[in-house]
Amino acid sequence: MLKTLRISFIPVLLFITSLTISQINTNWESIYNGPADGDDTPYSITTDEFGNVYTAGCSKGINTGIGDIAIIKYNSLGTLIWERRFNGIENNTDAPYAMLLNNNTIYIAGHSAGKPLILNYNTDGDLIFTLLLNGYGSFSQIQKRNNGEVFISGNHIDSLVIVKFNNNNQLIWYKNYLIPDFSNNVCKSLKLGNNGEILIAGMTNNQIGNVDGFLMKLDDNGIYLWTKIYNSIYNLTDYFEDITVSNNGNIIVSGQTADSLSHTHAVILNYDQLGNIVWQKTRQSAIYRNIDTDNMDNIYVGGMVYNGSRSVPAIIKYNQSGNEIWLRSFGNEVYSEYIYDMKVKNCTNIYLAILGSKFGLPSYTEIIKFNSNGIQKWNRKNFGPVFDTSLGTGAIKLAFHGFNKLYSASAVISNPRKNDFHTTSYTESYFSISGYVTYKDNNQPVTQGYVKALYFDNSSSGIIVVDSAEIQSNGFYSLNKVPNDTLDLMFYQDDEELNFVPTYYISTIDWREATPVYATQNLTNINCQVFRINNNSNPFYISGQISANIDLPAVKPIKDAIIYVKSGNIFKNYGISDANGNYTSAYLPSGSYELITYRKGFVPVSQNVIINNNNLNNINFNLGNSIIGIQPVTNEIPESFSLSQNYPNPFNPVTTIKFGLPVSDFVKLEIFDVLGRNINTLVNEKLNAGIYTVEWNSQNKPSGIYFYRLSGSNFSETRKMILIK
Repeated sequence: MLKTLRISFIPVLLFITSLTISQINTNWESIYNGPADGDDTPYSITTDEFGNVYTAGCSKGINTGIGDIAIIKYNSLGTLIWERRFNGIENNTDAPYAMLLNNNTIYIAGHSAGKPLILNYNTDGDLIFTLLLNGYGSFSQIQKRNNGEVFISGNHIDSLVIVKFNNNNQLIWYKNYLIPDFSNNVCKSLKLGNNGEILIAGMTNNQIGNVDGFLMKLDDNGIYLWTKIYNSIYNLTDYFEDITVSNNGNIIVSGQTADSLSHTHAVILNYDQLGNIVWQKTRQSAIYRNIDTDNMDNIYVGGMVYNGSRSVPAIIKYNQSGNEIWLRSFGNEVYSEYIYDMKVKNCTNIYLAILGSKFGLPSYTEIIKFNSNGIQKWNRKNFGPVFDTSLGTGAIKLAFHGFNKLYSASAVISNPRKNDFHTTSYTESYFSISGYVTYKDNNQPVTQGYVKALYFDNSSSGIIVVDSAEIQSNGFYSLNKVPNDTLDLMFYQDDEELNFVPTYYISTIDWREATPVYATQNLTNINCQVFRINNNSNPFYISGQISANIDLPAVKPIKDAIIYVKSGNIFKNYGISDANGNYTSAYLPSGSYELITYRKGFVPVSQNVIINNNNLNNINFNLGNSIIGIQPVTNEIPESFSLSQNYPNPFNPVTTIKFGLPVSDFVKLEIFDVLGRNINTLVNEKLNAGIYTVEWNSQNKPSGIYFYRLSGSNFSETRKMILIK
């Protein structure tokens, strides 16, 4: 598979390993076979605060139609606590399509004998209430707010239906909605907006019988605000699958459109809060289903793409402007595979749940984890018995508990004619990093402060805290939730103190000289020396704003830039930019200062200032363009290691270097001047097999001849390039 990567400058990578440790381990598995020994298919899985696990699905009952609703509760060790079954009054098919825990109760949304149904149980398995609507339809979506309010949506006769409960599980209202001049409305997704709004997306029939996509917006009381219809240029079949909401309240939907040749194309539309289209993206011969955003408004879409011979599962990342950052496709030529679930967790991790089937071969379920830079961290594939024919009648769904517990619910075929519930508990491997922090000038221990493990998102230039810990009075620290990824460690003083400036491991303020860590076991003696602040409380401050060309051509404020204030070689204080790019460095006396601004991903900038018995405002910095870059290319796995000639060549100031890895390996990509001095290390980490492109921005470098070298475990090649300014 072709990989594309946006990579920061990393001079040395600390990689410590002794034994190979699996990144995900199975804790327990449980198979549920209903009383009729028939088809049992799970649809949902969730957990509570105590680590109990709940799986819900449709299960064949004895003389109760095709299926009943079955809910199974396990404790954290996989022991069955209770089983509850619901058979409606018509003794026909009952099915749950969604489940949610709220205030120690369990909501089930589905249908009973083809009528919309809501069930509510307590966590002891007692049925609290049943809500059944007359007329055909079903409930299929559940969402809740932080205040405990629950919203459930679905289809009812020819309309959309939404029900709202308060945090005490009392019904507040339920309403039906018709779209004028449209019929057969189908709800595919429900999301709650940032400002109390309710958003529904799906499909509806227009007056000439074709299918269009729709996006409907309501206020918190269910009052209708607007509906937007999506009818593509093909004017045939269009529909929306899923919704996500960005930090600024924009609404992003995924969906499909079909042309006159019955080719399906994927679409993403970004709407503002008034329903105006901000941007739209289409991918030919593809299907987009799941969509989600992270905290930095990067967009992830799961679906299918055409690889030249067949459709295969894929995940695609877009930035907030709709520009594609990377695409990862996978699969093989034998199985039909589909993504049934996608979760974005902690801003840095994306989990995919996949089903694969082929007539006459064992079917399988697979969970794959990617980081936000598109690097696959692990996958877990479980094959069924040899006589498996299809798992397509069910779905594989995911749930989480705590920082490292993962659960899946899927159908496992126990004989050629029936499915059973298959619930599995996993633990992801996380590690600890510990050591001591001392002052560089006298080796004495730092007695207070904290350390953070930082992950850098290449596409958005965002810095994400994945773990943090306090520095103890003897200088000792211990990070205990460190993932298996390339991270920086940075040490900070407590707020409002004048002890030391933020310092990267091992001992530098320059991110380009920092030593990242990549833990595959618990790491000890990861010691750091920090730079002392030599200053007292003084009356003046320096303030301003830090910006960068993050989303070209727009210049935007940037967060987490550090402005170091120096008088000669002495650190006097520092400031850190907030989400609006603003910083303040206080407690400064009158005098002359050098301000140096460092921000990972950007070349540092500096300026000299003088405080003359007054505060200094509007001391602003623009960091320019990021010195990392990415260009997507086609999907393939190279047969051998390769290093291509940079392009363009000659260049000014940016050039692209392409290289290929046939297997996973630790690689370095380094830049040298004509004297053989290493002036930049572009790559120094473990990468999966694939083809990568990396941009080198040579700003602040003189014209001349440079060399770049790619080296791996059993490979090294050097090429020449020319910078002309």
